[in-house]
Amino acid sequence: MVEGTYLAANTGGMAKEPEPPQLSTWDIFKIAKKSVWLGSVEAPDKQAAVEKGAQEFKTEAWRLYAVARR
Repeated sequence: MVEGTYLAANTGGMAKEPEPPQLSTWDIFKIAKKSVWLGSVEAPDKQAAVEKGAQEFKTEAWRLYAVARR
């Protein structure tokens, strides 16, 4: 005789809304002969940090790179 299991998924409740990604602080640098620090932004990932930095510091995104702060 096989007994039933109580490990079934809970399908009776409402689905949880996904949490927004955690924001990290990123230092934004402009690429030149010598890297120049422009400032810091908060964004969930590196690409978003570069795009936000381009808007905030009024320059093209391809000229920038981001480094996560520790």
